[in-house]
Parts: sequence; structure tokens; C-alpha cells
Amino acid sequence: MAWLSRGIQERRSVSPEGYGEIIGGGERISNPELLLERIHRDQLPEEAFQWYLDLRRYGSVPHSGFGLGVERTLRVDFRHPSYPRVYSVPTHHG
Repeated sequence: MAWLSRGIQERRSVSPEGYGEIIGGGERISNPELLLERIHRDQLPEEAFQWYLDLRRYGSVPHSGFGLGVERTLRVDFRHPSYPRVYSVPTHHG
């Protein structure tokens, strides 16, 4: 995790030209001391993150995840210019 000690964020995204990001992912900070340092640096309330710090201390391993925007992916697949036309659920009535 040398990238983390240099303050570099580990993240990835898939962004087709003209459509923006459709898939994004990243790795969470797993070092509780570094997390605490960032919480203090950003002047965040430590007590609000205590559960997360405990997870890192007692029960977590370095891990990553990703999110896939279904509507965004459909928009690219169908080459459609508008998000509302490819939403999987109606957003308004009438």
C-alpha cells in the first residue's frame, strides 16, 4: 500500500467518451491510524466514525469494491442521449 502512504487514492473508472463515468471503484483505507489522521485533518467528528475505525482494527482486511450505473450503461449500449429515457423505474407521473 505504498500508494496510500503517498496520499494517492486507489480508484478506477470506466468513462466512455461523450457519456461520462458508467462504472467506478476504489479501495478503502484499511489502516486505522491513517483513517484517524484523515478524520482529524478534515475536522470531522471522531465519534461518528468510531464504528468504522473499530471495523478496521478488529475485523477487516484490505478490500475494494465497485458500482455499476445500470441506467448509464443502458444509455451507452443504446447510444441514447438522455438519462430519463433509460431509467428502469418511472421518475414522474403524467
